[in-house]
Amino acid sequence: MTINTKISTVFCCALALCLTLTSCLGNGSSAENVVTDMQNATITSFSLANNKEVCANLSSYGFTIDNFGKSDPELARRIPNAGIIFNADSLPAGTVPDSLKVELKYKSLSKIEFKQFNEAGNLSKTTNYADSQYISFGKYPTTRLDLVSADGQYMKTYFVKVNVHKIIGDTVRWQNLATNLWATTNVVDQTAQTLGNEMLWFKQYISGVTTVCKADIDNPKVWGEECDIEASDMPVLSTIYDWNGTLYAAGKDGAIMTSTDGKSWTTTSSSAKMVGILGVQYATKNYKEHLHAIVTDGSIYRFAKTYDGQNWEMGEACPDNFPVRNFSHPVSDYAKPHAGNVTSRVYIVGGETANGKKTSSTWSCDGQTWAEFKQNFLPAMSRPTIIQYTLDTDAPKSFWILWPGVMADGKVSNKPYFSENKGVTWKPMQKEFSKYAVTKSIAPMGATSGIMNAKNYWMYFIGGVDSEGKQMANVFGGQLTSLIFEKIK
Repeated sequence: MTINTKISTVFCCALALCLTLTSCLGNGSSAENVVTDMQNATITSFSLANNKEVCANLSSYGFTIDNFGKSDPELARRIPNAGIIFNADSLPAGTVPDSLKVELKYKSLSKIEFKQFNEAGNLSKTTNYADSQYISFGKYPTTRLDLVSADGQYMKTYFVKVNVHKIIGDTVRWQNLATNLWATTNVVDQTAQTLGNEMLWFKQYISGVTTVCKADIDNPKVWGEECDIEASDMPVLSTIYDWNGTLYAAGKDGAIMTSTDGKSWTTTSSSAKMVGILGVQYATKNYKEHLHAIVTDGSIYRFAKTYDGQNWEMGEACPDNFPVRNFSHPVSDYAKPHAGNVTSRVYIVGGETANGKKTSSTWSCDGQTWAEFKQNFLPAMSRPTIIQYTLDTDAPKSFWILWPGVMADGKVSNKPYFSENKGVTWKPMQKEFSKYAVTKSIAPMGATSGIMNAKNYWMYFIGGVDSEGKQMANVFGGQLTSLIFEKIK
């Protein structure tokens, strides 16, 4: 998860160092043993002074004072009753924590010594805090802080850990997860879709046969046996869409097709012919949840919707510049009344109009009407894919990533785009988030299927075509490293 550098310092009095308050009630007299500042051998605050040569905003990294060693019992067992002082929010990867000025707060102490040990556990250096407040933590595997109370009767030991990330957090790690999983010589189209915790990979062959294989969403490298789908009509792969555990698709002959497992499909005849699925509109106080689609009524492309998956209501004719096929997989967003957004919305990007012209626009529906948002940076393309990504877990799905589809000239790319306003504006990621756009290891690919694993923040991009239009059996992905770090509040 993302890093929160504002950490509350938690400390409590060590019971082993405190004298208990006792009373003698039998004869009405009482005696009290009170812990005084002179008998206190604990630290109440530990921090580091700013040092830009080490890392930015060093003083903002909070340190937890664990008086009982519960955060690392194995380390604490080295010395009975030892505490541990540590920064739960690690310093940036590559930081060398040397020559750090330590700032301590305490009641009253007669001795404060930092003792540092080598790999063999032998004492290598002792620093009296009264003489120097500068400590080099990077040079020694173990640093110990020994304290003696002002009256000399009480002692306390802390192990001090200055944690440093081993990997760079603020970067998206792009990598090939699987390549050349099977031969694609006779494959003419493919797509992938989630269904529960499974991923389904559909492939259509030149013979007309369509197959499906499955993988667990946590393991995109291993796919099961390829099975022929069972259907009287073949689904158009780019239209397959999951709504509440049922897959919907347009058949090649315009039938409305459904499946609950991806293998067995049923068809529903209709006076109108299904062309594509436009996504789910989540319920608000003004309307119930429903599924949008595009159908043809004679030669006219129309919007249609269903509340139950069986009965479809015909709507208005689609505008001439509206994409009727090969747009991105639809993205749906809930209404957020607390943020002033009282309507849910559906978004699609790119695609081809009825006359075959590719577009770059984002189209969005508020439940009633569709609106177009023209793009200045995004080229016209068919079958781009969108991931609702997260940079900060306090603002989930607020950073959208678009992997480009096939351009008007047939070219493909490995340069992603981003949007921070739900697709209203798309920009090249390299332009403003260069650390997230290091995709040199990924071959240019278009018409991939994007799947988000919300459990570990991995983005998967499955299948697609290369720069020559050849179908590829590859899986590549990306993950923002900092999202795997534990978030401290």
